[in-house]
Amino acid sequence: MLKLLGRILLGLLTLCLAALAVGAVWQKVSEARDARRYPPPGRMVDVRGRRLHLRCEGSGRGPTVVMVAGGGTPSVVSYGLQDRIAAFARVCSYDRPGLGWSDPAAGPMTLDDHVADLDRPLTAGGVPGPIVLVPESFGAIVSIAYAERHPGRVAGIVFVDGAEPKTWAGAMRGVSRSEGAGREAMMRAAWATGAARLAVPGMMPPFVATLPPQVQGEIRAVYARASPGFGEAMTAFERTPAAAWPSSEPGVLGAMPIAVISHGQASSMVSAAFEKVWPEGQDRLAALSTAPARRLTVSQAGHAIAQEQPALVAQVVKSLVETGG
Repeated sequence: MLKLLGRILLGLLTLCLAALAVGAVWQKVSEARDARRYPPPGRMVDVRGRRLHLRCEGSGRGPTVVMVAGGGTPSVVSYGLQDRIAAFARVCSYDRPGLGWSDPAAGPMTLDDHVADLDRPLTAGGVPGPIVLVPESFGAIVSIAYAERHPGRVAGIVFVDGAEPKTWAGAMRGVSRSEGAGREAMMRAAWATGAARLAVPGMMPPFVATLPPQVQGEIRAVYARASPGFGEAMTAFERTPAAAWPSSEPGVLGAMPIAVISHGQASSMVSAAFEKVWPEGQDRLAALSTAPARRLTVSQAGHAIAQEQPALVAQVVKSLVETGG
């Protein structure tokens, strides 16, 4: 009986290993197919031996709008918003290393690295200043740091449920590194064996169905292959000394025009502990400028406001671009 049970277990293990091997081959073949079907929709800009993906469209006489995605998020997710902004302004989005179509980084990245990788593709890609930054979530951390380092280049910021430095740092301290590492390891295994690719179609949020078929395919393709994911923001937090984090002090950005758009619905993308302090953080974002900030809480949207309410966000961006408020 024990001998039979051993054979059964060995057979099951063999089947599992075979399935994993087949999945890994299927993943490689599918990635090659996706590369042919969904080439970079923008330009691949050479940045010190790496290529970063930069997508620009539209025109206008005012500042260039630059979108900065949330942590672990490829820019393609917000193309619906970018297309709306392109109706009244020149607008660019880019993929941070390892996201979307950009090459991965050579090693772990600090916040300073992310700030430099916001500036480099704009400079190399010939994107003129001044610029209006439109950051989402973790993108707000990068954008505030960028505005502190390049005050003459930034004409304004529209925070789209942006993470405020003090609030965000507190939330990151509450995340167990072992928990984060375990999550990363699971995702790496899922990507390598094709399990993530199988799951992606059923995990797409409703807003994806409203996008053009080509963009829907691009989103599925980039999420079906390995990326920094949650680890991007966690690594930046761990590798950056506290003194290098952007300030939350009132008026630190001078009289820069600012708009703050906040979510009004509870979201699974924001932890319960984070949710409790989120409104305080949004108040601090509004106070970064000495000029009165435009405030808007969207009751019909969760954390993914840019995707769920792109027309509303575009209207706020248009107001700031055209009038400075």
